[in-house]
Amino acid sequence: MQSSRITDKHLTHYRLIDKHGHVERLAKVDLTPKSSAHVQVFCEETNYQAKLRINLNKNVGQLMK
Repeated sequence: MQSSRITDKHLTHYRLIDKHGHVERLAKVDLTPKSSAHVQVFCEETNYQAKLRINLNKNVGQLMK
């Protein structure tokens, strides 16, 4: 069953190429995960405010240091 699905996809792909020709990619898509993020920190008790850039590859313990 799995191989028939793959074969069907290939046939559909080639039918589309026969009908429309090869189509250039419309956009470059980068799905690389982000390594950092910008966060805003507010503490009402101490009136502390900060904008920080954090490394997303660190765990909570490493961020707390």
